Amino acid sequence: MSRKILVMVLAMVASALLATPFIGSVFATEFIPVNFTSVGGDPVSVFRRQAGESDNWISTAVYNLLWEGDFVGAAVMEVRLVFHNFGTPDMTYEYYQTVTFTGTFLQEYAGTLTIVAGQGNWRIAGGTDELYNLRGQGKMQMIGPGTWSFTGQAHFEP
Repeated sequence: MSRKILVMVLAMVASALLATPFIGSVFATEFIPVNFTSVGGDPVSVFRRQAGESDNWISTAVYNLLWEGDFVGAAVMEVRLVFHNFGTPDMTYEYYQTVTFTGTFLQEYAGTLTIVAGQGNWRIAGGTDELYNLRGQGKMQMIGPGTWSFTGQAHFEP
């Protein structure tokens, strides 16, 4: 009797493993290439502070942006620079962006996105409304004063 149960369990596991690729392909969405530009002016605020009594400094700037391309709308970007060994020949820095975007994707889906970026890369961290399950990532580069170009791919998670 235990042999029959074992055979039944193995048959169920095998069926589940064989069905898994088909289940994933039914609910998965294809990746969509994305291109958009972010345009802004001077920062609306800048704040600098020393990190304790060290020679490290943190500089934060906030910008209002307009996005054009596959994403259309307004965004608020916070840029944070962390300087290590500030004012010395060994000075280095780390660069981070957090962007809150409100608008449309592909002129069809509306909502708000949170995008994190740094060192030339970006990724969608989360969204709301029709963009709640949009995920994406890619490359970014500054192409002029206050203007960034973004390329990459996005898809809707099931």
